[in-house]
Amino acid sequence: MLNFGLSGILSNRVSGASTLYRRTLSLFIDNPSFRAPSRRNQALRRLRETFPEMAVFPFLQKELEGVDADTLAVVLNRLRDETDAEPTEIGRRLDRIWKRKRRVVTFSQSSLVMRLLLERRNRIDQLLISTAAPNNEGAVAAARYASAGIDVCLSTDAALPGLVRRGDYILVGADCVTERFFVNKCGTLPLLLTGRAVGAVSLVVFERFKRVTAHDYAFVPRQHPTAEVLPGPKRRINVFNAYFETVPTTHADWLFSGDGAFRGRK
Repeated sequence: MLNFGLSGILSNRVSGASTLYRRTLSLFIDNPSFRAPSRRNQALRRLRETFPEMAVFPFLQKELEGVDADTLAVVLNRLRDETDAEPTEIGRRLDRIWKRKRRVVTFSQSSLVMRLLLERRNRIDQLLISTAAPNNEGAVAAARYASAGIDVCLSTDAALPGLVRRGDYILVGADCVTERFFVNKCGTLPLLLTGRAVGAVSLVVFERFKRVTAHDYAFVPRQHPTAEVLPGPKRRINVFNAYFETVPTTHADWLFSGDGAFRGRK
């Protein structure tokens, strides 16, 4: 049975793709069991099956193809160094737009978004965020922001689009980005559509290891336990409980990665 610390990553339903990617890199670096290509491939297959929305694991599998035990540590440490440098590069691009104190709307929990916001806490007049049901990672993030001294308004997911008119910027992450769409937690699409309607600037931030071509990526929303939405009998009720959705890149004003920036709006 494959474990060696992998089970903790596979069972994680709160952390975003960046955090899970970093944890996987550390697992492969620290655990000698993954020096064998068969072990790595088995682990990556499990990760891809568990998190099919996340482009990071196909990326990692491609990067490690043909890598032997002697050079594995070098490749993994290079990938970790590149990963650690991404937020700084993205922050520089963000700073070209974000120069004054602003009201910011964000959604769910992204380690990249959290780092960018915490580093710019003195430029935040108020942060508006929702709970991000059913796992409520947004509420966890709200507590972290508040403990850092940021004025936070926490709402239900349904109410957050109605609060967008109070914000200047919408800042969200992504689990996968293609040239035509990006994938993020359900609820991102109505935020960006509302932002377009009320004139809030929408910004999507992502690391380069989340980029993939639309041709190579087939997104099929997964159904999660229906009891999270409606416990008990469901006669004549079809429950749709998906965590992720696709959002056309044209719905965003800007998309920033560590190696570039491009306009979403055409």
